[in-house]
Amino acid sequence: MDCGVTPHHKYDDAKGIVNYTIEVQPGPVYTMGTLTIQNSAEDLRAAMLAAWKMPAGEVFSEKAVQDYYSKQSDKTPLGRTFASAICKYKLTKNTDTHTVDVTLRVEKRE
Repeated sequence: MDCGVTPHHKYDDAKGIVNYTIEVQPGPVYTMGTLTIQNSAEDLRAAMLAAWKMPAGEVFSEKAVQDYYSKQSDKTPLGRTFASAICKYKLTKNTDTHTVDVTLRVEKRE
């Protein structure tokens, strides 16, 4: 999340080209922080918490958050709820602790 990328160029006048190398300075590893579920009935909130697979302290992956909504089976009540709703998430990066807090929100379609 906090990586640095530095391009370096080298001219080859004889061939009329420029060659680039890229130096990458990886940033610190971020882990899962807290999970908050907003705007849900208590039974839906409990089902969402039970289905969440990224525990606090695990290396954070935004793809896992996206997959959480999209990969639920449509044969389960939670999957059907997600398929018929507007599913949103918000990530809050904590640079001091190198954690990412996740807020999930499910809204009814109008």
